[in-house]
Amino acid sequence: MTTALRALGIAAVLVGLLAVTPSRAANVEVGKHVVLIQGFEGKDVFEKKEHVSYLSGVPEDAEVEVWDANLYRRRKFPPAESGIACGISARHRTQGRASLEVRFSRPDRVLRVSLCNNINQPANGGRPACNSIGCFDWLRGDVFNPGRKPVELELTMLGGFAVTDNARTFSLVRSLTLKPGWNEFAVSSQEASATFVDPHDATCVEFRTPATPDAVLYFDNFRMERETIGKNMTALAKCFDFGVSWFNWPGFTYGSLPWDEGRGFGFTQGSDLTHGGDLHVINDQLTRDGFRAPASFRVKLPNGRYKVVTQTGNYWAQRDGGLNIEIKAEGKRVYYRPKMSAAKFIRFKYAHERTDHWKRDMDLWGTYEEGTYLRTVTFQTEVADGALDLDFLLPPVEDGRPHGVSIWTYLIVYPADKERLIAPELEWLNEKIRTVYNKVSHAQISRQFALYNREEVICPEEFLWPDLAAARRAALKPTDTEAARGYLHFLRHHHDLVSPDSVPLPNEIGDAIAVFGTPGETVQWAVGLYPLKHLKDVSVSLGNFQDESGKPVTAAAAADVRLVSYRPMTPVTSNHAECFHYVGPGILIPAAATDIPAGFPRNWWISLPIPKGIGPGLYRGRFNFKLAGRDTSSVEVALRVLPFELQEPQGVTFAVDYRTTMSFRPEDGPHELDFFRSLGINTLWYQGGPDQLPELQQAAGKAGLTVEIGHPDKYPNWRWPQEYRQALIQRYLAKGQGVSFQPRHTGYREGRRTRFTHGFWLWRSGIRHRVIQTQPNAAERVYYAHYGHAKFGPCNYLFPSLDGVGKFNPAPTLLEVRDGIYDWRYIQTLEGLVRPKGADLKATPAIERGRACLDELKAAVNPDLDHYYFERKRNFNHVGRFGLHDTVWNGRRYQMERWAIARHVAALKGAELGGRTEPLHPAAPAGPILFAEHFGPFWVDESQYLDFMQQREGTPSILLETPKTPAARNWVTALVKMRYPSKRHWLAVLTDAAGKELARQNVGLLERWKTRWVLRTEHLPVGKYALRILPADSTVKLDSEIKADFEVLPGIE
Repeated sequence: MTTALRALGIAAVLVGLLAVTPSRAANVEVGKHVVLIQGFEGKDVFEKKEHVSYLSGVPEDAEVEVWDANLYRRRKFPPAESGIACGISARHRTQGRASLEVRFSRPDRVLRVSLCNNINQPANGGRPACNSIGCFDWLRGDVFNPGRKPVELELTMLGGFAVTDNARTFSLVRSLTLKPGWNEFAVSSQEASATFVDPHDATCVEFRTPATPDAVLYFDNFRMERETIGKNMTALAKCFDFGVSWFNWPGFTYGSLPWDEGRGFGFTQGSDLTHGGDLHVINDQLTRDGFRAPASFRVKLPNGRYKVVTQTGNYWAQRDGGLNIEIKAEGKRVYYRPKMSAAKFIRFKYAHERTDHWKRDMDLWGTYEEGTYLRTVTFQTEVADGALDLDFLLPPVEDGRPHGVSIWTYLIVYPADKERLIAPELEWLNEKIRTVYNKVSHAQISRQFALYNREEVICPEEFLWPDLAAARRAALKPTDTEAARGYLHFLRHHHDLVSPDSVPLPNEIGDAIAVFGTPGETVQWAVGLYPLKHLKDVSVSLGNFQDESGKPVTAAAAADVRLVSYRPMTPVTSNHAECFHYVGPGILIPAAATDIPAGFPRNWWISLPIPKGIGPGLYRGRFNFKLAGRDTSSVEVALRVLPFELQEPQGVTFAVDYRTTMSFRPEDGPHELDFFRSLGINTLWYQGGPDQLPELQQAAGKAGLTVEIGHPDKYPNWRWPQEYRQALIQRYLAKGQGVSFQPRHTGYREGRRTRFTHGFWLWRSGIRHRVIQTQPNAAERVYYAHYGHAKFGPCNYLFPSLDGVGKFNPAPTLLEVRDGIYDWRYIQTLEGLVRPKGADLKATPAIERGRACLDELKAAVNPDLDHYYFERKRNFNHVGRFGLHDTVWNGRRYQMERWAIARHVAALKGAELGGRTEPLHPAAPAGPILFAEHFGPFWVDESQYLDFMQQREGTPSILLETPKTPAARNWVTALVKMRYPSKRHWLAVLTDAAGKELARQNVGLLERWKTRWVLRTEHLPVGKYALRILPADSTVKLDSEIKADFEVLPGIE
């Protein structure tokens, strides 16, 4: 073994077709490529080295070490204290001269063997092929049990963002029973991808024998394996893989080299032969990189007729629709694709912006890449001079304005008369690429990592907590009518997350919904469907709204009804690392008929402009469902139009970061500006060039927008949202310096807070400048279109519609900007009535109540954003609080805070709103809790684990998610937290403002960590109430009262 190889952390490399194995994917035989990771050939495996692994954050100093088995605060041990004796042995080996003999004596010690991951090693100096499980199919190793009885061995693979000296919370753990003699362990790249953040990030494997502390085992031949190509392709075809040398598909010859007569192949022309090759995204070596046309390639071949297969497209490049593309073989044209027309190019470029993941396990490769962005080209040609010359050309376009790039990834050439032998192997290869893409490159995020990284922003509670989802499903009690039609109405607020794993709470199932707004306002709501069985051809429509006499007053045609599409969404940590995802809400697309699988909820988003001339009052309409064209059900929508109009925003800037037309369709530009203005945005934060400024100012003026020259240093601006602290903000404001909220890195963390940071929080913070950060090329590049940060990220919020110029598919985030700006306007309207600038009002009871409302709201909003965002440590989000991050406002809270403000504004204008004040069911229920669900037990970081290990006596605390609720159809959700366990039994007691008990319920033991209660409150009239938690044993005295207050407001209806 050479010193150079040891320095790279590689034991030895065995390259070639070492074995032929039948493939299960197709009836073909394919080769196997094996890389030896660790052969335990000498004592230097225990020695400290500079690079055991090139992966950042890896704490190993040697290839073989002994560590403790603690979950956190792990440490390694010197040999004298290790509890595991290791040595190099010549006995029991499957390759080489030696094996690793290990004597286990303590169950709290683990043997750690590095995987010598070199994925991040420098590219210079003749870099070899990458050793990471993400580039292979399997990690395998041999273990010999010399005893007469089986030995239970625990294998743990560590990696990802769980830095291996601190945490093992989402490691891949497997229990193996080792029979006497030789055994083999195996971990697939698909398993690694499903467990870790990135399949390339597996760093080491650990072994321990918890049930057999005196076991002796021999380890050898730790290797990476992958399938290569079919035996007929190996024997009969010339296969070339282009791009960077360290990502080469085994069995293919590396082709990005200049022509060499002795070698017999190479490029005779071409300047960019190694395009692409990012480390962490596309894992198959064929499609991730290539050469850029124009270029010419030559390969020596015997004279005869040949079939040529090549592929165009590249994950990281722009699309090639703006180019003429031509291939010539032996000087003759064999392929030509002209530059697309404008209409065709738009459809080609944005086709997958309209992709809806309407079922589970969508074929991502077939949906986003195959046949569209990555296309296979085949043709036949004749060789008569002993060599095949191929020219990959870009002929001039007629208008003289080519755009895009043409990338070619691989080339396969074989005799045309061998088609029958080669075709099945090409089919196998294509399916292999598809599998790697779908199951390794782009696996769904694991539940463990989602918890660790606080991904409840995109991952619903039902995904994070399977037991909770099972409890919700068990609580579904469909009526005979609901069971017969096959679905429930799922009425979750449009702000709150609905994903394929969502299950409605009992209070989210119903046949009626109430909304409100002012003349001129656009009211938004959502209506969903939870399918109990597979539904075919589901369509929806919104009927006209009518007054009490039945007269239509608002035309349904004015409403925009859209289906919330599902898309693979990149989580918080994404830095172009789209190797894992969760399928969640994408862009809002036209509400065409769709099939819906059982247990796969769907949601429709409705935006209804209220006409300015409409009178105040209560109007009713219906949202209708049809199955296969047949009416099946409807949801009644009660719309209360308020008796006042909102003030236009004053003294505040709502801006969008703007460089150019975001749709890449220039004629969309004016319509795009109109759309932004319709959301309430009043400014373009312009960071483009000076040449375009006069034209933009003119267009913006027509749309009612102001153009502000943007610069990152114009305002104090912090990088992360949680860095906006009140002390810093007030320090600048006191100096007369404005502050802008426009964090450059928000990602998914921003999505469910976009409304908050445009409305309630912005008002509370004192900041009067809000800029939406965008990335205009997000609609162009595939890695945004696929894992497009549509719902939550700071990229392109507005996607052009294929339906025509001036039509768009917005992201929900963008429409939540509208809600946030309306929140601001509601607050500003009330402030103008109770605290007008430059006026000293005489305090009336109505003014005093309005001021109290604002003071209460001010107290409810924390001006420090770290209260609502995750604290960022290392390269991932890490919050030191137990439980899920539950400070984010839900949709019901937004609605009721705005409703409280609206009532005060109406009263100050002398127009009481009315609304139901009496309960729907006057009789008090036996207990206040309608439904309860539990989160935990869990720990996903060190502080939580330390909390868990403490056995102090716990007492509950209460957080009301919805502290205000309307009379009649109302409910309150409460989060009850238990930081430490308690053996006490508890009571939940509902009281009125005077402390009179209205209902009580024995809730028994309260489990650790968190429980949600849905409280019955529809029997309560308007007033203030409290939920108290008391010990069931009346003799127990608490140090402080455990209670939370809530208020029942007059109903919207």
